Amino acid sequence: MIARVNGAQMRVLRNLLDDGRMNRLLEQEALRPAEAYPLATMLDDVIGGVWSELSSARPDADAYRRELQSDFLSLLDAKLNPPAAIVSPPQGQQFGPPPVPLSDDAKSHLRGELSDLRADILRAVPRTVDRATKLHLLGSVHRIEGILDPRK
Repeated sequence: MIARVNGAQMRVLRNLLDDGRMNRLLEQEALRPAEAYPLATMLDDVIGGVWSELSSARPDADAYRRELQSDFLSLLDAKLNPPAAIVSPPQGQQFGPPPVPLSDDAKSHLRGELSDLRADILRAVPRTVDRATKLHLLGSVHRIEGILDPRK
């Protein structure tokens, strides 16, 4: 059951954090700053939803939330530290335009958000009484450090 619920949650997250979508938010911010929904605000909103437990007096994440948060970190890791380039198919065998790579500006936003998230998690750990949640949060800090500095 957890895998099924998590699959649905991840489809939404992948859609929200699509490289092209994040690049377009940055473009709109540059073209129409007064009307745009800034990428930083969107990322704050998404992270605030995925990691909402951090702001509670006693953070407690159930198995569904821990899985979502873990997959969220995996998604950002893949964006900031992509695997080696995959050889593209020969000309004429690709459907649609090639995917637009994530801009360096968007990557900077993601790194900044991860740094802020790490600080929020560290502030929440002492207030956490549930052992599974505490171990998950400590593991998340470790994962974030590895994402931000993959050579460690």
